[in-house]
Amino acid sequence: MKAVIIGAGNVGTHLAIALKNEGIHIVQVVSRTMKSALELASRMECAFTTDIETINTTADIYIISVSDRAILQVIRQLSPLIGNKFMVHTSGSVGIDVFYDFAINYGVVYPLQTFSKFKEINYSEIPIFIESNSQENQAKLYQFAKKITPHVQVADSDQRAYLHLCAVFSCNFTNHLCAIAEMLLQKKQLNFDSYRPLLRETFDKISKYSPYISQTGPAVRNDVFILEKHLELLKDYPEIQKIYGDMSQSIIDFHSKDEQH
Repeated sequence: MKAVIIGAGNVGTHLAIALKNEGIHIVQVVSRTMKSALELASRMECAFTTDIETINTTADIYIISVSDRAILQVIRQLSPLIGNKFMVHTSGSVGIDVFYDFAINYGVVYPLQTFSKFKEINYSEIPIFIESNSQENQAKLYQFAKKITPHVQVADSDQRAYLHLCAVFSCNFTNHLCAIAEMLLQKKQLNFDSYRPLLRETFDKISKYSPYISQTGPAVRNDVFILEKHLELLKDYPEIQKIYGDMSQSIIDFHSKDEQH
């Protein structure tokens, strides 16, 4: 099977690596910048282009892994060039309807993972959610995704939107909160490395138990004295103080019906 990767960012790069590792022939990388196109194409040992008009039209599948706002534009450009060839996008938030007026065989391959080019991934652990425009194409897409991971599920556009929303809560917001903690620690000449065992335990716990029952801290205990003390420590950071207050109140409200902690 031959594939073209359109987009050489974090997701496109990791998908290309995973597919090559499983014997899929990446015949071309398409990227808007020469640097990223060349970098990924060098790893894939394939051709590259920054002009979609010169795309390789012999591939079996075209994987669109660009920013959400650019997906429709790429589909419009790609469709007349490849005819009825199979094309998919990799977004969690963009519905399958983005293909309706332009494509014949299409679908979505959404890997539920955080990707950074500098960090290797164990692809066999990644859940992938797929959707397609027909049962036949869905079966093809299922077998295609199974080459990367055994964890393949069908999810429609509405379900996938919630998957992405909850990924932002559980991953992106968590990372941002850690970035805030890192900044505050640096202000006091303290090292964030001290928190890595705490974070490992936190995520080990929620990987085995419900995050709801795993909640600890002053807010779930409604420890007003500690909460007020922390808010006072943040008086010079009003935006962070607001985040702390809002998050604490959310935890209090979430657990308001629990038995006394």
